[in-house]
Amino acid sequence: MDYKAERKIITGKLIFETALHIGSGEEGDWIDSTLIKTKDGKVFIPGSTIAGIFRELAEENFKNSMGDIYKLFGTIKEVGGVNQASRIIFCDAFISGEGKSGYRNGVSIRRDTLTSQVGALFSLETVEKPSFDFRLIIDNPHDEDMNIVEPILTELKSGRAAIGGDKSRGLGWVRLSSIQIADISPSDLDGFVDYLVEDKISFQGFSINKDKTYGNGNYMEIEYALMLDDMNALLIISSGIPGFSENADQTLVRDETTGKFFIPGSSIKGPLRAQAERIIRFLNMNNKDSACDPTDSDRSCSVKIKNSEEIKRMKEENKDGKEIANKIRELSCPICKLFGNGYLASKIFFTDVYDDTSQTTQKIDIVAIDRFTGGALEGAKFNTEVATAVNLKGRIILKDIKEWQAGLIAFLLRDWMMSDIRIGFGKLKGYGRCKVDLEKITLSWQDGNWLKDKVKEDNISKSGFYNSVVLEKDFLNLKRYEETLDRLVKKLKDEVER
Repeated sequence: MDYKAERKIITGKLIFETALHIGSGEEGDWIDSTLIKTKDGKVFIPGSTIAGIFRELAEENFKNSMGDIYKLFGTIKEVGGVNQASRIIFCDAFISGEGKSGYRNGVSIRRDTLTSQVGALFSLETVEKPSFDFRLIIDNPHDEDMNIVEPILTELKSGRAAIGGDKSRGLGWVRLSSIQIADISPSDLDGFVDYLVEDKISFQGFSINKDKTYGNGNYMEIEYALMLDDMNALLIISSGIPGFSENADQTLVRDETTGKFFIPGSSIKGPLRAQAERIIRFLNMNNKDSACDPTDSDRSCSVKIKNSEEIKRMKEENKDGKEIANKIRELSCPICKLFGNGYLASKIFFTDVYDDTSQTTQKIDIVAIDRFTGGALEGAKFNTEVATAVNLKGRIILKDIKEWQAGLIAFLLRDWMMSDIRIGFGKLKGYGRCKVDLEKITLSWQDGNWLKDKVKEDNISKSGFYNSVVLEKDFLNLKRYEETLDRLVKKLKDEVER
């Protein structure tokens, strides 16, 4: 494709597969973080947010082409040697249609009592599965610009990207679709005049064909079905809203669009993180700090990092950001290196888990018993809505994981497939017994990544920044990967002992 236009305009649709939260930085009457909106109340994604995603992907994957990145995205004298304006312009993305507004509650669970952490409840305003009009403009485009932009567009098409807050808890997972392109050039005088005078643009379909797989990154995407363990199992994921249906005191969380029960990604992440902590502590029983307790205000990794005199000194001496980041990773336990903490981004992300089939729910009564009389405790009775039959579909996405982290994921999936991980409210009462069935695993890697020599499949494709292979349910033959799994588990044990 020949790029000789004075201006290139690319449009599309950002289709969100989960709810979205772009914080306004303000609190509502009862919400800790409200959505950013226009003055007339319309939800939008600031162009700066989209620009941040693009630049992050560019700098991660074009480390040997920083000069071209500076020319496209601009730079300042302290970084690139000269002040240079950006030639790529990201427009604000406005929501298509009204968009169903909702909110998400979150709370930390204490590891010792398995109860909610005092003062840890927070709420976010969200918009449920919205779509937005995407538009970017490149002034005086060069061939080198499209070598950078096209693979990034492919990444957005792949569903491997998320936008906004609480990505690791399931919010903001997006796909770019309906991509179109227009070249505005004085060589096409009629089109140029229509653009200048009437803002009329003639778009055409855009076929992306530039791939770039050199690097050392990887992605792993696990698609699964979640079911109740048996016909007597009950599942409770509370919405926090009384009276949603049947005047229940406690109701299930529901999709604002379909009205169906679903599980927020946060309700999956919490139990899996807690189980991962147990696995690490079991593998290294001689060291109780081998996995931190994130709810411990004295001993968590976040507290250690915050109080680290060495990190304070490094900041005072204006040490390179990479040195400080390496020190933060050094002070973080294995669990925080995968799930993240207040100073370290998560490498594992859990989407919301939705159900496209019919559901069965009912209402049950729960009451506390007076320990002295043996009767019901006055004022302690309430009823709650429960799910009795579900078939939910979700995704777990992992980014740039090491071999030992893949070993930990293998342990987690084994435990979950064996119904050893419980989800939702009332786990100590026997609720939340569920199991997963692996539907599909997609492995994606760059040429310099450790996965390159471990995959024993022939149907490898190239897309965007990655080589990819899809392991369908019928082809998940663990015997073929027995040697690889043994190696991953050994790497995990070595990391824990270290």
